[in-house]
Amino acid sequence: MAMLEPYRHLSRRQQAPSYATAAILTPRAAEPVTGLWRAVRQRDILGSAIASATILSKAAPIFLSNIPFRSTLTWDAHLVCAWTCKIATRKSSDNGR
Repeated sequence: MAMLEPYRHLSRRQQAPSYATAAILTPRAAEPVTGLWRAVRQRDILGSAIASATILSKAAPIFLSNIPFRSTLTWDAHLVCAWTCKIATRKSSDNGR
């Protein structure tokens, strides 16, 4: 996303040719936090949504690690998912013949 950000800015704004040079030469954000800050300052909804999702995905394992796990409760769901994937994979490979 960071690689395409200058071109998105060029496509949505009709300004002077000097803006084109400034948009392409803009430094890219290397971290999601700085990307979020830059997207909020530039009022970029897509960039801020992607940066926010990235920040939340980094914090999700910390919050989800406290969920208790019992194999007796999740085994049935695991079997259903595993067999569904196997059936879907087999049907898609049969269609290729």
